[in-house]
Amino acid sequence: MKSIELWFRIATKNILSGLPRYIAIVVLLIFSSFTTVTFFAFQQESYQNIKRSLVDVLMGDVVVIADSASPSSYLAEDLDWQGLTALPGKSGDYESAIESVPGVSAVSSRVRFGAVTVDDAHQIMPIFAIGIDPDQESRVVPDLQDQQGRPLRPEGNGVYVTQHLADRLGLAVGGRFAVTTDDIHKQSASSEVEIVGIASLPGLEKYEMDYLYVNADRAREILGFGPGTALEFVVNCDEHADNREVRNEIQNTLNREGLSANAYRWQDLGGLPVSVIRVVQAIFIGTMAVALLVIFMLIAVTNHTLVVGRVRETGTLRALGMQRRDIAAMQILETFLVAVVAAGFGTILGAVTTIEMSKGEGAPQVDEMMEFIFGGKSLHPQIHWYITVITIIMFIGISVIAAWRPAFRAANMHPVDAMAGR
Repeated sequence: MKSIELWFRIATKNILSGLPRYIAIVVLLIFSSFTTVTFFAFQQESYQNIKRSLVDVLMGDVVVIADSASPSSYLAEDLDWQGLTALPGKSGDYESAIESVPGVSAVSSRVRFGAVTVDDAHQIMPIFAIGIDPDQESRVVPDLQDQQGRPLRPEGNGVYVTQHLADRLGLAVGGRFAVTTDDIHKQSASSEVEIVGIASLPGLEKYEMDYLYVNADRAREILGFGPGTALEFVVNCDEHADNREVRNEIQNTLNREGLSANAYRWQDLGGLPVSVIRVVQAIFIGTMAVALLVIFMLIAVTNHTLVVGRVRETGTLRALGMQRRDIAAMQILETFLVAVVAAGFGTILGAVTTIEMSKGEGAPQVDEMMEFIFGGKSLHPQIHWYITVITIIMFIGISVIAAWRPAFRAANMHPVDAMAGR
């Protein structure tokens, strides 16, 4: 106990006397810890916004599609679905196989195809038609509803369209228009449909695509598919299931059952929003790696300088009987205390800033592209305890590691040489 008290007393004295040398380290630690906390709080909220938009409204946690499709992006309006062949067997075979996978909570078949229609100015426009099973769809993507908050229930020739598509067509509920497609068999198929409701896409209203939701059986008829034909499935995972593990197990199950389809996570098919998040993450991680390297080298050089400047003091302490471990412990404790104060202050400052920015209207987006990517006009970042703990541990750890070698160099000095200044 007396040794620890002595370590603290001498380390505190050394910090105060050598404070000017620590200024650069303190500033860098405060800035880096503050940036780390705020970045991860914003990044996590952005990621959750994108997940809510894509998973809850469009595609579920996992998408299973025909292996003849090119899944460059589930959201890409120019995705080439021509030549897509129906999966062998019935959709029930695939649904049973997928539902048997642990972590799967719901699965629904979809029949998705590209089509064209004509607006009130007689201009041809491309659209996406999605055939859904109303009962299953409401379980997989519960946030996909009409503007009155009711699940989509297209029957017969009735369809739901996004508000954007309705406006472009110049039609409202009750209006009729023709849908023409040659996506699958490259032979034109046409059908007249009636708008029975407007589909609501929460968080994406300003960026709605021209989507049309039709009953899956009706979609199969339009395309010339037989009843129960399998083409595509959306899968929802249990709340705490890892969708990477679920996706892998779904793929393994399909392979074992001889069912020819590919499973993809929503992250694999998320297109531009997910790509931007990944690029931002990569840039930040690279920047943080450079910052950690600079901190490491700065602490190592500073501690080396302090050790050299305290040669006689170290020799005197050794001559008075202080053990090598005590010398090393004091040097490391000195850096540890500086890191705790600086990283702790920066982390707390970052947490307080994040909490304040999450209140009221939140942090506004800088432009419309950011609104689309991050799922709204503003972000309300949420701070989590583990972000602050990891940040403090990371910067304290790198500081202590950087101080390790200079500390033991000081501890290994011979008392006579040290007192002589050698």
